[in-house]
Amino acid sequence: MSLCNIHNLFPPMSPWVTAMLQKLRKNPRVLDDWAEQITCKMKKNPDEQQFLPCDQIDLLVNKTNVAWALRAAGLRNTGPLVTFVLQDAKRLFLILVLMSTKTTEKLSLIAELQDIGLKDAVLPLSFDPVDNDGHGYSRVAGPSAESARTRVDLPTNWERGDRENFRTYQWRVMAPIFDGSTFRFEFHPHTVMPYLGQPAKRANSGFFGEVSRFEIHSAHIPALVKDHGEQTVSVAVKKAKDPDELQDFFNKEAENLAQLRNHTLPNLIKPIAAYEKNGDRCLIFPWAAGGTLSDYWETKNTPSNLLQQPSLKWILSQFTGICCALKELHTINCRHGDLKPDNILWFKDDNDRGTLKIADLGLAAFHKNLQTIDRRREGIQTKTPSGTRRYEPPETDENRNTTEPRSRTYDIWSMGCIILELLIWLVYGFTTVDSFQIHTEFFWEIRSSPGPSSRQYVVHHIVQDCIKELERVLKNDSAYKALLDLVKDRLLVVLVSDKMTGSSRARSDADNLCEMMKDIQSKLDDSGFLQPV
Repeated sequence: MSLCNIHNLFPPMSPWVTAMLQKLRKNPRVLDDWAEQITCKMKKNPDEQQFLPCDQIDLLVNKTNVAWALRAAGLRNTGPLVTFVLQDAKRLFLILVLMSTKTTEKLSLIAELQDIGLKDAVLPLSFDPVDNDGHGYSRVAGPSAESARTRVDLPTNWERGDRENFRTYQWRVMAPIFDGSTFRFEFHPHTVMPYLGQPAKRANSGFFGEVSRFEIHSAHIPALVKDHGEQTVSVAVKKAKDPDELQDFFNKEAENLAQLRNHTLPNLIKPIAAYEKNGDRCLIFPWAAGGTLSDYWETKNTPSNLLQQPSLKWILSQFTGICCALKELHTINCRHGDLKPDNILWFKDDNDRGTLKIADLGLAAFHKNLQTIDRRREGIQTKTPSGTRRYEPPETDENRNTTEPRSRTYDIWSMGCIILELLIWLVYGFTTVDSFQIHTEFFWEIRSSPGPSSRQYVVHHIVQDCIKELERVLKNDSAYKALLDLVKDRLLVVLVSDKMTGSSRARSDADNLCEMMKDIQSKLDDSGFLQPV
């Protein structure tokens, strides 16, 4: 047989055979089925927005799946593409799979994106043309406050539908991750937050913001995951009430918290993130399952003689930790400014104890331009309810209409108030604490007297009566008597020595307070020292 006739043995392929071979090479239906499986892995947040948890991205985009999907897209010699996807373009890969339909695949566009050097790092894209040719598109400023818009040139053959679908699907694979590497975020309005379920009823409200409990997907906040089986982690989200009026205060609070986020103090809450989105300004903190110190007192509404010694030692050691955390705040030139039982959170553990942490540094101020900060704050605080000022020292009232900055001894008075209420709870229980709070708006009062200084600030007479009664009933050689002496002689002191000479009538500083609390704690192993009366 002539070689010239050999083609007769292999006639041209019929259209049916050609279609079958093409289907083996390129199968959009397979990609569409996989897109459905990816969608099934997505979660829905309270705003009815879908997002793919970040832990699913690594599970879905592995070497086997990528190679298989690229073949289904009709691509050959996929080795370099597989490497590109696994190293730099997992989210781009998923977006293109999600864009594919039963009749049209879009994954093959990944080769063009590799050619122009487009990677996950430039996401998200805004698809706003930056040149008259319509082919240059800019990326959206990223979630970090330092991010900036940059131009990205897409292939000229992208259709309008491709751009719209890409814009839609990119947000579903880009839910933020709060891993501690970045603190301040400015989110695009289309950012899908990784919250799950409706937020719990508002837990707390202050003048500067409302705090609610949210459940966040555990993969998006890895530092707070205690059990690898947990699907969600509870967080407290503080949202500014009036973002326009209080923007400067939010910015200041975020700045303060950013400086504190790397601390290792067990009794000071560690902030997670600050973000702005759609005009809302929010702060994220760990959620305290036990509530506040006030909640702890109410839950354990029993005098100390009915509490077991481990619980007594725990609460007293926690207060030592709180006082020493205050010392560290003051060491870095920061004062809290709003210490009260409701701003000490109870992170309860399985033993019904856990850790008490100073929280709500919303009024905290670092000693930098303090006169300006305090002057502006005074203008706003005149609108706050008096209950939020219960633990303020008398000099706050005396200087309310001046530009005098608040000193760090402000916090020391507040701690004296809290420790006195702790003693009342330890000796008499929460019901008496509640009654005491009802009958004392402040821990000081103004006494009028004849002479040039007709107004004199003194410790409130009910507070003085309470101290005298505790002196009468408390055992001299006990932790409770030592705490009472500390409150009476070093904390609730109206006259403050300018030089802090350490005289018996000078209000203590945080260093001395920490050391005196440590001295009390060192004696807690003596069972007799824990007997109040």
